[in-house]
Amino acid sequence: MSDALQAGRVLALPTAVAVGVAAAALRDTPLWAQPDSVAYLDLAAALSRGDFTDELFLMRPPGYPLLIAATAQIAGGSAGVALLVIQRMMVVAIAALTTLTAFALTRQRSVAALAGVLTALTWPLTAYAAVILTEIPYTFAAMTTLCLLAHHLHGGSRSALACASVAAGAAGLIRPLGMPLLALCAVTAGVRWFKARSCADENTRPRGCGARSLASRLFVAVAPGAVALAAWALHVRAVFPDGASGTWMRAQLYVRAVQVERLKAPSSPAFLELQRCVDEVNVGLPDGERRFRVEYPWDAVTCYRRRHGVGLTEGVRQLGDAAEPIFRAHLPQLLLTTPRHMARTLLIPDPVYRYRPDAPLVADPDPSLNVLLSTETYAASVLERVRDPVFAGRFVRAAEGGLAGSAWTAMARGYYAFVERPTRLPIPVADSFYEAWMLGAVAGGVVFLQRGRRAGALLLMTFALVHLFPAALTQGTIPRYAVPVQPAIQITAAAGVLTIVAFARRLCMSIRLRPRRFEQAERSASAAGGSAVVG
Repeated sequence: MSDALQAGRVLALPTAVAVGVAAAALRDTPLWAQPDSVAYLDLAAALSRGDFTDELFLMRPPGYPLLIAATAQIAGGSAGVALLVIQRMMVVAIAALTTLTAFALTRQRSVAALAGVLTALTWPLTAYAAVILTEIPYTFAAMTTLCLLAHHLHGGSRSALACASVAAGAAGLIRPLGMPLLALCAVTAGVRWFKARSCADENTRPRGCGARSLASRLFVAVAPGAVALAAWALHVRAVFPDGASGTWMRAQLYVRAVQVERLKAPSSPAFLELQRCVDEVNVGLPDGERRFRVEYPWDAVTCYRRRHGVGLTEGVRQLGDAAEPIFRAHLPQLLLTTPRHMARTLLIPDPVYRYRPDAPLVADPDPSLNVLLSTETYAASVLERVRDPVFAGRFVRAAEGGLAGSAWTAMARGYYAFVERPTRLPIPVADSFYEAWMLGAVAGGVVFLQRGRRAGALLLMTFALVHLFPAALTQGTIPRYAVPVQPAIQITAAAGVLTIVAFARRLCMSIRLRPRRFEQAERSASAAGGSAVVG
């Protein structure tokens, strides 16, 4: 049976499960918004007017706003429903891509089918598909990259490698943390070249295993995606001169160094200026109003902009100037604690999603958030207000007749029990079934690594590290950054579970067969002894 036919057969069950979950969720839930959604909607409104010069592009790349703007252009007043359907279908595609990736890496239909079903039932994917955030589009682009790299690793197709590079470039245009996927493409191309070169028999070694072949493979792995990223970087440099293009990346360091680790640099003029601005703004606030804190980056930016009357670009630049010396001074400490944040990002369920009777697993179910007109939001300190309420109203409206239906509520309660209910298993580091499952999935990756096909197992582990390490280094523990890693985790979990099941089955069969073998040996010995006596 050909690989294409086997892959088509193994796709049936995971796709059916994913479509069923998507249909149930689509019927029961509207499109929700979180404070971070405001920036994407404002950028989409700017793009719909042909404006590519908004200063928010220093913070957010254009990939997701382009999707929102295109949806608004095509669907008009039904843009919210259209975007919700698109993101639900992306989850179905993610389950299918996970299945194909698992089959390419393991060549086992059972592992591929189980991995696809587990991905289809992964609640963070289902929940984030109903939110205007980049989690689902980015996970779709990242899993497309991983699937194509898995096929290149198995068959050596350069067209798959080039398409993987394009998908990695798209991921980088959706979320800046996706840029390291280009490096993963290059590493995979190098591993494939090394495997071809290290064939035992010189006569069977494929053609094109020299240094020139390696260079061409690396070019195919990097160039297609790098072109798109470089074009956008050049545009940002042209629109925002004076080094403004790097301000947001430097400002990200403030989150980890100051907000998470509570580190300070009393000798840093930029940090002292932020502290002074925060203190002056707090003095003028009326009693009972929330006080600004210099540890929170957007509190510091808001106070700096109020005191100096500057734009967002200058405020973010000041944040980066304050963060960089703090980060450099404590770099060894930050590097040592980064693995702990990586583990916490992977093991801790997203605190945003908790079961609530009025809005299952949705943050701050305030009706004002659903129309994005409230100024009492986290993003209000950045944008002050939604710039185009009419455009935003196409996507998010107040839900009629409740926020969620019975199917969504049932799934939410099940996930709540999964992540919150204490486990009685003798695992001291796992306080819930969710943590126990994630630890088992990591152990499954180790089993997968030891059972052969090590290149595939290392590809999955590197894919997870590429996502977890940069996020943990710059921002600490943020559980939603583990959402793109969930499909890869389900592959290792499926491989580990089925490997353990196969080992247990062989062990049981050997135990059952052992008495029979002993009886046969006794009979043979008795027969041999009888023959000797007769002789």
